[in-house]
Amino acid sequence: NTLFERSASVRIYGTGSEIWVTGTLPGVTLLEEEKQEENAKIYYEDYFISDVFRDNEGNTLLSTFDKGILVIPDTKVPGVISSFMDVPATALYSDPATGLMIGTSKGKLLNYSNNSFITINNKGTRPVEIIYGQENSDWIVFDDGYIRAWNKRTHYARDMMHASLKD
Repeated sequence: NTLFERSASVRIYGTGSEIWVTGTLPGVTLLEEEKQEENAKIYYEDYFISDVFRDNEGNTLLSTFDKGILVIPDTKVPGVISSFMDVPATALYSDPATGLMIGTSKGKLLNYSNNSFITINNKGTRPVEIIYGQENSDWIVFDDGYIRAWNKRTHYARDMMHASLKD
């Protein structure tokens, strides 16, 4: 009962055999045992969790308010998003030639390839909301307060215009 009294409004999400509990306070609790202790562990206490999903690959996806989507590939590994705690990911784009492109809440465009992060662009003034590309094109387009294009072959970035891609 103390778990459910933590918040005035409680939401319960099922992801296969797991039960996740969120509410009006930040954080989420994973009910892992048949009989949960009174002081259950609260994960991601700095995030307001708005929804919990399980994708086709078995990842748990936690939707947040203003901090992107937290992806938990394995609930048995603690701190899987610790590298994004201060700069949450807000946009993702996967490309066969470059790997995973990640836009952040602080306007950075990162590339994750070969188990390392490389900063592609750090001139942004707003969160990266959209990253767009096509496999047969050399260009990846993103917005960070400016619409910018990055050439994945030459690694050259071009500023296009002061606007938003989603608008």
